[in-house]
Amino acid sequence: MKRSINLFLVILLAIVTVMSANGASFGVKADEIVDYSKFAYTTPAKRNKLYGAPTVVYRPENKNSIDEIELYSDERPSNVILSLDENLDVLAENGEKIGSFEAVWKKLKTRVIPIAEIKTQNIAEAFVSKFSSYYVYDLTIMSADQSVLLYVRKQLPYTRGILDCSGEKSVNKPVIVKNSTVAMATIVLISAENADLGTVAYLQS
Repeated sequence: MKRSINLFLVILLAIVTVMSANGASFGVKADEIVDYSKFAYTTPAKRNKLYGAPTVVYRPENKNSIDEIELYSDERPSNVILSLDENLDVLAENGEKIGSFEAVWKKLKTRVIPIAEIKTQNIAEAFVSKFSSYYVYDLTIMSADQSVLLYVRKQLPYTRGILDCSGEKSVNKPVIVKNSTVAMATIVLISAENADLGTVAYLQS
């Protein structure tokens, strides 16, 4: 299994495993969840700091990739990127359909944290409509579009947010800090090529 290694700068990345009497539960009603959305500040003195060790994430290459993850191995990825289409199906890198988001999430059995990659506003609205009544345990939303990420974070405040900056050839550190705060992102994703000591130190400061 080939893994893609990227640098995650993590804020409060607590892994919460919640099990029902019959095994892993997909979610509970949203009205039972405390609203934690008021964590983001725009003033430098109050903004959240990014911190944490690099994390191994995996982007499925084909429709069989999820089944190939050894969920009970110490070498399993900590996170899996699930790229969604407008039907909320998970797509592999090669474009193959893996399955619905809910079905793939259940396969991971709380052993790997799902990252829902949402690229467009239409997908964001479909995702919110589908899951606004439920709390999906330990869910992270990722987008390179800060307006899309902000929309989902406001609608589903129990989620974490990743601002995907991995496609940028160079890193404008002040802009990343500003954009991540505006988007209510708790995590920033940059490419391995841009993950030099100076950049990491700046984002963590």
